[in-house]
Amino acid sequence: MQELKKLKKNLLISFFIYLCITQMGKYMKKETKNIILEAAKDIFIEKGYAGARMRDIAERAGINKGLLHYYYKTKKIMFVEVLKFSSRHIFPKLNDIMVSEIKFNKKLELIVDVYIELLSQNIKLPSFVINEMNYNTEIFINSIFEAGLFPDIPKIGLMISKDVEEYNIENFDPFNFVLNGLSMILFPFLLRPVLNRNLNINDKEFINIMRLRKRFIVDTLINGLKN
Repeated sequence: MQELKKLKKNLLISFFIYLCITQMGKYMKKETKNIILEAAKDIFIEKGYAGARMRDIAERAGINKGLLHYYYKTKKIMFVEVLKFSSRHIFPKLNDIMVSEIKFNKKLELIVDVYIELLSQNIKLPSFVINEMNYNTEIFINSIFEAGLFPDIPKIGLMISKDVEEYNIENFDPFNFVLNGLSMILFPFLLRPVLNRNLNINDKEFINIMRLRKRFIVDTLINGLKN
């Protein structure tokens, strides 16, 4: 009887150790992948898709090239994962805002805030996107589709059209409304190096200006609906 109790105890201990090791392994694997993706994101933004090398990414992540290839067989696969990783928070947040029942002007405030904060935290991202679309068009566009990041423009347009019904607008054009909003947000970030030099400001000061600009963007878009 004593031996049976001892055996059960040992089995429980062994099972507990197995669970701990398994969970620890999963955690370490996830952490390693996150480190790789953060390093890859930095390298892709610094050097572009064509200029990025797997060796550079491995060195930035502090791992050997063999381990890097264990997680990501090709640069293309890694690029798609970086796009997913970089946008893992923004798209669920935007979707929650779009489907919410709050008034349209408040919804617009939240959307503008999400985009400006995203770009403020990834200040070189707009230039990277433009560069990749110009020089690696097919790879970049295909990667966006593979990552599931291309917006459903007709669906967004339909949602916005429904939201702006309170303004009684005839012939509302949701496509141009979205383009106007994106232009007011993105264009200053693309001009950042020129603006910084012209205004004699640094990146931190530029970001503060963009955060103050949120109200102007929302007011301009809303006033456009009223006119």
